[in-house]
Amino acid sequence: MKKLFTAALVTLSFSSTAIAESIIVDNQSPEFRITSGNWIPSQFSPGFFGNDFLHDNNSDSFFEAQWEIPIDDRQNYEVFARWSIARLRATNATYIVTHANGESTVQVNQRENGGEFVSLGTYLNPTLVTINNLGADNRVVADAIMVTLNADLTDTDGDGLSDEQEINVFSSDPNNAFSLDVSGFLNDAHFDSDGDGFSNIDELRRGFDPLDSNSVPPISSSDNTFDGNVTVEGAVLLTPQLTEPFFCEADTRGAIYFDDFLNGPLICNGIEWLEFRGPAGIDGANGIDGEQGPIGLTGPQGPQGEPGIIGLTGPQGPQGVIGLTGLQGPQGERGLTGATGPIGPQGPSGTSSWTDRSGRVTTNINVGIGTTNPTSALQVIGNVTASNPTAPQHLATREYVDTQVANIVAEIPRQVGFATVAYATELITGNTSFFCQVTTTLTNSQGTPYIQGGPIGCRCLSPSRLVSQSIIEGSLPGTRLICVLPPN
Repeated sequence: MKKLFTAALVTLSFSSTAIAESIIVDNQSPEFRITSGNWIPSQFSPGFFGNDFLHDNNSDSFFEAQWEIPIDDRQNYEVFARWSIARLRATNATYIVTHANGESTVQVNQRENGGEFVSLGTYLNPTLVTINNLGADNRVVADAIMVTLNADLTDTDGDGLSDEQEINVFSSDPNNAFSLDVSGFLNDAHFDSDGDGFSNIDELRRGFDPLDSNSVPPISSSDNTFDGNVTVEGAVLLTPQLTEPFFCEADTRGAIYFDDFLNGPLICNGIEWLEFRGPAGIDGANGIDGEQGPIGLTGPQGPQGEPGIIGLTGPQGPQGVIGLTGLQGPQGERGLTGATGPIGPQGPSGTSSWTDRSGRVTTNINVGIGTTNPTSALQVIGNVTASNPTAPQHLATREYVDTQVANIVAEIPRQVGFATVAYATELITGNTSFFCQVTTTLTNSQGTPYIQGGPIGCRCLSPSRLVSQSIIEGSLPGTRLICVLPPN
């Protein structure tokens, strides 16, 4: 198996960590495989293991990769994961460890502890580690996995005490990191079981009984006391403590420890522990600007910002030239028929008494023109314009009648053989006493008139002597009567 040798780190007690046998599976190892997504290889961020690392570019698609661990023995292994250093990392990258007791899901913050192997817990015979980006809030990195075998240091609940120490020394639960502190504030390693002011892990590391309040480790010992300056080739590692390692008193003035909660060192001033920092110094002068370095690689595009406020509308530009009239479009479909208009007023009543025949219209009732109560088949009140009659029983105009009468009068002497003919005519005068009035009266030798008018019409007298009597227009008002007699 591949071994990883770690450098010895110096602690306050100047003890070194144990060197454990480890296996590392990188993203380029044969045991690594991509099961989903198009992971992107990169060397842009430092702190990765091997030649490069992979990331999902903060994709919304599902990405998954797996490291197969080549072990087959049923022992406890601590599993570690590593990723590169960068700010654009997920705070909730998901790892799933498959082991002899099933699967365990662990979420880690990849924005922190980049470039380090970070523990995912201790498991019995872990065989597979899976990473995915399900629900991740930024980029997820797949780099390397390390497993470490050390039966004596197996710490199932990750509290800093091995399972063997919890079972055989404290009778605590190796699967519960807070089984000793009922308040749940201090884990089993940082809890002070005997109440002497020193944590369980501190007494164990320094060889004192963590269950005996009289077994108190000295603040320092002759083995760890130096009479001069001490030079350390490397760094001094202060193991983070969840609580003060001992009481700050006059004889512990000047002691220092790293507080895990404050994430910084504290110093004892003989009364209380204070943050280990001096007063702020005066700002130094700005140095000379160095030469500009090469332009770095373009980073991934950030998320799109929110739209800005819409600006004010600018003034309207001048109207353009009117374009040419386009071709007339096709005629649209015929519109719907409009609503029927209101019914108009009813016209005058007609008659259904007329009969249409070819070339004529007939009726068998009285017809009036100029009157609404006709008393004869045709009654006309007013003038009638007519042409000259062409057949018997046709109506005749006055001009036509006058012409015909003149012709008859002229023809009578010739027909009867008289040299002269006496005649008389009547004309309408509008006299209400008579229907007609004689305008020329002829009398015989005895002085008897031949024609007279009266209330019942016009008539010819001496009928035995009449050569002819012609009623031109009947006996109604307007009648014209001609009496033709021989001369005396």
